[in-house]
Amino acid sequence: MMPHPTHRTPEYVHWRRFDSELVVLDMKDGAYFGFSEVAAAAFERLAKGSPTSEVVADLLTVYDVDRARLESDIDALLDTLLRSGLLVASDGGAAKEP
Repeated sequence: MMPHPTHRTPEYVHWRRFDSELVVLDMKDGAYFGFSEVAAAAFERLAKGSPTSEVVADLLTVYDVDRARLESDIDALLDTLLRSGLLVASDGGAAKEP
């Protein structure tokens, strides 16, 4: 069985939840990001090192959404987060807590 890749936030990315809003700040570029409810839930799980398969399984228990649609949306979100530098591939160590 192949290991599931995991991710973490780099040192220059800080994030925090304020009630129902998730705020992510890229200190390197000075960019601020806000996420929808589902994207925020996915980001939190991905940033803490959960593999995408686990994120999808968790979110399916919380939201009434089609599995295929959720998998596609999580893949697209992860691609965007990696390209923007808000997440990086984990080296297998513990994920950084906010």
